[in-house]
Amino acid sequence: MNRLTTFVMLVAIAFSFIFHMFGMMNLYPAYITAPLLYFSIFLYILSRNHRNRFKGFK
Repeated sequence: MNRLTTFVMLVAIAFSFIFHMFGMMNLYPAYITAPLLYFSIFLYILSRNHRNRFKGFK
């Protein structure tokens, strides 16, 4: 994974976290902010765990 993708993902997580804090202050609904934070963390972890894996012999 290149540096640009990592940087964009971390910015997305930071934005989602700040947005979620606004949700905890009842400025935005928490049912919108919580899944946004969850999916941004999920996509970051998913992209970090992607590697070339052995898929067996053909």
